[in-house]
Amino acid sequence: MPYAQAEGARIWYEEAGSGLPILFIHEFGADHREWEDQVRFFSREYRCITYAARGYPPSDVPEDPKLYGQDFAVGDAVAVLRHLGVARAHIVGLSMGGFAALLFGIRHPEMAMSLVPAGAGSGSPRAEQAEFRAQCAARGDRLIAEGWPGGWRRRRGMRRPASSSRRRTRAAGRPIWRGSPSIRGAAPG
Repeated sequence: MPYAQAEGARIWYEEAGSGLPILFIHEFGADHREWEDQVRFFSREYRCITYAARGYPPSDVPEDPKLYGQDFAVGDAVAVLRHLGVARAHIVGLSMGGFAALLFGIRHPEMAMSLVPAGAGSGSPRAEQAEFRAQCAARGDRLIAEGWPGGWRRRRGMRRPASSSRRRTRAAGRPIWRGSPSIRGAAPG
């Protein structure tokens, strides 16, 4: 298996295609496989690189909590590119990966041809998670009390189409929705 050595972890990666490089950085609730459709399309003309972030097998899963965070997320992206001899790449990230892409562009502008940060989020410190969950539960309870039926798609009888990763998850018998159960009615159909 191909690995790039980063600070405190080996980062597993894969690549497809040739041409200008695109580095895809995944979100918290998925792994490198979420980019399957994009890699299939863009690898026709680009060198597509995906990797499993630290903590997501087959990359190393460090036991020390100090070896996680956005500084390491950016360092891991840099480590993968340097390991592959890539001086500059298009950087694409989603959610957690979107925030890493933004930080990558700020800290290593010489390595970024472009940035595509989608739904960039920074996460939250552990000490604030209980308060955040309580606020979400209160907001959800308030919406339900006001008669909110669970979103415009549900009101109109629309359902989200199952993506290939959702079908694989469903076929493997794993839960599809990992959202907070306290936000009633917000789970995708």
